[in-house]
Amino acid sequence: MAILLSELNKAKDECGKLKPKDTQALIVKLKQEENPELNKVYAKVLQMVNYQLWSNIKALAELKQNGKKVGKLRYKTGNSFKTLNFNQSGFGIDFENKKLILSKIGSIPIKLHRPVEGKIKGVIVKRERSGRWYAIVQVENNAKQLPPTGKTVGIDVGIRHFLTDSDGRHVENPRFYERTLKSIKILQKKSCKKISQENKKAQRIGRKQE
Repeated sequence: MAILLSELNKAKDECGKLKPKDTQALIVKLKQEENPELNKVYAKVLQMVNYQLWSNIKALAELKQNGKKVGKLRYKTGNSFKTLNFNQSGFGIDFENKKLILSKIGSIPIKLHRPVEGKIKGVIVKRERSGRWYAIVQVENNAKQLPPTGKTVGIDVGIRHFLTDSDGRHVENPRFYERTLKSIKILQKKSCKKISQENKKAQRIGRKQE
C-alpha cells in the first residue's frame, strides 16, 4: 500500500523511524477515519500488505549490507488491489461446485487446473496484466521419502535436450521462449488488424463529414 510507504519515508525525514506495529496501527486509522472503503477488505489481507512491505524493506537492507547498490522502495501508482493474500483464514474452496469463497468478497466460480493435494494453508488471488485473475493455493504436503535403490544416475543439461541421464533417457526442451514468442506474434497481428479496421472506419466517417 503506497500510503504506508509514504508515511515511512515521511517519518524517516521528520521524526524518526516507524516500526511494523506503527504501520499496522496506521491501517486501522485509515479504515476508521480517512478511507472507510478499506472496511470492505478482509482484515488479514491488510495485515499481509503490511507484512509484505516490511519484508521488502528487509530484503533491500540485506542487499545493501552485502555491498549491492539499491534505491528506495517504490510502489506503482493506482488505488486498486492487484494481489490479495488470504493467509490461514478468510477463504474456502467448494471443490464440488468449483467455487472459491473469500471473506467480504463472496463465492467466485473457478477453473481447477489440477487437483489440490495436502492441507490448504492460504490462497493468493492475483490480477495479471491481461486483466485476468488467478488463485494460487498454498498447501502443506509432507512428501514421502522413497526407499533407496542403491543406483546412481548422472544428469547432463544441454541445448538439444533439456536433460539427458546416464541411462539414455531424454527430457525435451520445453522451449518457453519460442511458445511465448508465437503467442505474441498472434496478438500483434490481431492488434494490427483491429487498428487497421478502426482507421478505415475513421476515414469513412471523415469522408461523410466532408
